[in-house]
Amino acid sequence: MKITNSEYKWIMIGLESAKEQNYDDNIRAINNLIQRLENEYERLAKKNTEEGMTAEEEEIYPSRLDTQYGDSSSGG
Repeated sequence: MKITNSEYKWIMIGLESAKEQNYDDNIRAINNLIQRLENEYERLAKKNTEEGMTAEEEEIYPSRLDTQYGDSSSGG
């Protein structure tokens, strides 16, 4: 299963929202999951870039390093 850029974005929004709700017992786990997702996104973006993608795929799946889920306008 491939996760799209927009799905990564919504997952991260949900995790950040959970942190803001002061779920103190889970903040460490949430931070860990956020870091793991960021690392996986970067790994996939690098792999996809090296293997090549169509322009259409680049808009859907991880393909841009050092951006926030393919959205370069968000400031990374």
